[in-house]
Amino acid sequence: MLSRCPYVYRVRCESSGASRQVWIGTQSLAHPTEWIPLADCAWTDDGLITPTATEILRDRPSPTAPAADRHHAGTLPENVTRFIRGLEAAQRTGTVEHVRRLCDGSGPFLETLAPAVRADAEQALAEARSWLAGHEDYQQRVFADLAQAVSEKRAWDVRSQLQTATALTRRGASPAEQRILTAARAFLRQQDHLSDPGAARTVLHPLLAPRPKRRRKPKAAPRPQQAPTEKKEKGKGKKESNSARTERRERSAAVRQARTILNRLQRGDRLPADEQRKLTDELATAVQTAGDWLSAGERQQARSWIKKTSQAKKQAQARDRQGRRELPPDVLESAAAAVRGALKKTAREQTTTTWSRLRQQLGSALPHMTLADRVEVLTLVDRTTPADQALLSSLVAAGDPDMMTSYRKVAGELGLDVPADDNDLRDILEADVHQVHHHWRRQ
Repeated sequence: MLSRCPYVYRVRCESSGASRQVWIGTQSLAHPTEWIPLADCAWTDDGLITPTATEILRDRPSPTAPAADRHHAGTLPENVTRFIRGLEAAQRTGTVEHVRRLCDGSGPFLETLAPAVRADAEQALAEARSWLAGHEDYQQRVFADLAQAVSEKRAWDVRSQLQTATALTRRGASPAEQRILTAARAFLRQQDHLSDPGAARTVLHPLLAPRPKRRRKPKAAPRPQQAPTEKKEKGKGKKESNSARTERRERSAAVRQARTILNRLQRGDRLPADEQRKLTDELATAVQTAGDWLSAGERQQARSWIKKTSQAKKQAQARDRQGRRELPPDVLESAAAAVRGALKKTAREQTTTTWSRLRQQLGSALPHMTLADRVEVLTLVDRTTPADQALLSSLVAAGDPDMMTSYRKVAGELGLDVPADDNDLRDILEADVHQVHHHWRRQ
């Protein structure tokens, strides 16, 4: 979010006597989170505003129209337009290393341009380098904190900071950043008793001084015939000991995983059906590995959840078999109208959704449907979406990975091209969701 927005808000509550006080934190790439009480915030036509956010907006360079938009269509060569738009897209969804590579590799391209159009490309490069200047410092601080957490063996901080560092470098990391990421992952494998012998270990621990070479002893006389058997037996015992140690580690990890999943399932949160199925599948594997290291009560709870989810899955499959016939057109039209309204509400709330959540939200207005029915409903939802706007159905595809295939079919029905690669499609969905949120924010 911080690669696209000047700042984000965080919320926390703290006990104050018998009451709770709400604090609002303002975080940006160039500033750490600054917390103030909610009572000290102000409200504008755009919503909540903090003094820190006001300062960030005031110090922010005034936005200028992209170079490609300052010219009438057709006045810039196609390769220059693509270059400018590529730089702008990299700043919206890319990372520091990604934008830096684009800037550093632009020299040969600029040399091929005529002076009349080169100025536009150079202005886009200047804006990209200005973006870099504001983001590099933050990224360097993140990696410095991660490296220090690894050196001080603070596992909790390493886990949390590794997620931020990975997100910042999802489109590429420098060699120094890659070394820090490798060290952090190796440290966490060690903490989880899954250490992998090899190069990763040398990142965490200094190499020992080389041992002095041993003098070669003269060959001893041949041992009796039973000696090789004894040596073989010793090696076998050592191998069995290593196997037992590995098994204990695996079972210990499985116990932790099973208890974590059980706690999540029993919290009472209403989970989407697909997420609950995924959790119970992982639970079944963990219980099988943990065995009697789990208590009898825990094993009984796990069997109950696995059985419950399995029955729900069978019932859903039975409903699918019974409902293979597509719903009548009038039912699909009515469902599409309901879904369209729900997606507009989701867009105004600046979030995404899933098909399961839509069913819970709409109740009988959204009956059980086959995959073909869902595709038809989402197609009807976006039949009236103007050509210059992103599809409302992108909110479902971005929030529900199971709907990615359906979204491809919806886009095809509407005459839109989508990339075959899933990662490229996710990038497009991210940009489409941002556009939908921007359009419906004040509608």
